[in-house]
Amino acid sequence: FQEWVSFIVSDPFVELFITLCIVVNTMFMAMDHHDMNPELEKVLKSGNYFFTATFAIEASMKLMAMSPKYYFQEGWNIFDFIIVALSLLELGLEGVQGLSVLRSFRLLRVFKLAKSWPTMNLLISIMGRTMGALGNLTFVLCIIIFIFAVMGMQLFGKNYIDHKDKFIDHELPRWNFTDFMHSFMIVFRVLCGEWIESMWDCMYVGDVSCIPFFLATVVIGNHVVLNLFLALLLSNFGSSSLSAPTADNDTNKIAEAFNRISRFKNWVKR
Repeated sequence: FQEWVSFIVSDPFVELFITLCIVVNTMFMAMDHHDMNPELEKVLKSGNYFFTATFAIEASMKLMAMSPKYYFQEGWNIFDFIIVALSLLELGLEGVQGLSVLRSFRLLRVFKLAKSWPTMNLLISIMGRTMGALGNLTFVLCIIIFIFAVMGMQLFGKNYIDHKDKFIDHELPRWNFTDFMHSFMIVFRVLCGEWIESMWDCMYVGDVSCIPFFLATVVIGNHVVLNLFLALLLSNFGSSSLSAPTADNDTNKIAEAFNRISRFKNWVKR
């Protein structure tokens, strides 16, 4: 029985069918929106049931064909199993309020395409290998944001309180340095590239000392640290490794399926 299940799961047409299901499921998720037409909502709901059942059956058959010992030794199998488990959990808790966040995990099904897309698989693996160094760089970025947030709060926080009457309706602007959380958010906004408006508000209640503070935040935080993220990623992307990614078994199966379809068409034309 295990051999028959393994034969079915490893068939190229089954792999092609699963890939098509992932693509169509992605289209279905893109059509989901608030206040949908009842008929469309019914179609999308039925589609979710179908795709969840399809992926669950695939994972179950692979689990039987490979046995748990070998099934969980592959990273993609573990990923598939987690996605299926979360999808089934979402269906089981569908009527429970406050657990709609589980629907977001359905978006992870898109990454299943990486199994049959060598370049995408390679990109994800390279990014995964870079996570360790990115973690250290993220820690440095958090320290820089913390330093500038505390510095801005101590230098300019009092100015906003003392000159609150200068603003419209005597209310503080949304972006200010009055406390740590607001300072943290305004520094994060500077790192995102939006700093002119916040700097003018700071100068409105203070003086020109706001200019070197915001310039230092932009140069150190944005142009230096954030660019280090790109440099670190790019250092792991060699042109030779991306030019000819290695195709895995799943990719070869899909190619074999298209090859069979092509041979069948040629046979019919005869």
